[in-house]
Amino acid sequence: ITTQNGAFMLDTSCDTLCEIDSTKLYYAYSQKFNSSLIDITGKCWLGTHNGLLCEGQRFTNANGLSNSSIRSIAEAPDGSIWIGTSDGINRIKDNNILSLGTSDGIPEEEMEERGALIMSDGTAFFVTSNALLTFSTNDFNTPQKVMPVVLTGFQVMNERIDSPDSIALSLPHNRNYLRMYANN
Repeated sequence: ITTQNGAFMLDTSCDTLCEIDSTKLYYAYSQKFNSSLIDITGKCWLGTHNGLLCEGQRFTNANGLSNSSIRSIAEAPDGSIWIGTSDGINRIKDNNILSLGTSDGIPEEEMEERGALIMSDGTAFFVTSNALLTFSTNDFNTPQKVMPVVLTGFQVMNERIDSPDSIALSLPHNRNYLRMYANN
């Protein structure tokens, strides 16, 4: 059981509640656990106000999460971990973090604590204070293709300069307005 005051184990046969010693090493980061998940491999993921914790690793906005206040955690059928934060949704897959935002259809809203569920077909549900978000985690499994950028021309001080395929350009300090044209 994860709570605002630590993590506990409930023994229903003895009707006792005791603190989980292994989580105490995370108390340096936070004692307030908003969410938790035991994934298919048996790893324990803990969501706190100061990051996502898993087996000695700590994920925060410094590592690429949209926000360090972790609100909810869910696992997709492909083993990826999906995290709802105070500012968006993130996916951790193969130690790579993908942050989803408004350009991905995710509104700029705070996710609710423990408000995430992913179905066996990959359909994800995340709860905000105003809505229920739903999408397919499968839509984010295709790696994005990096398109090459090709410079087709440029201007210096609003004067167009046509160039060969490669050029070295040296400009004096008073000719510092440069515009490049590119196709991708």
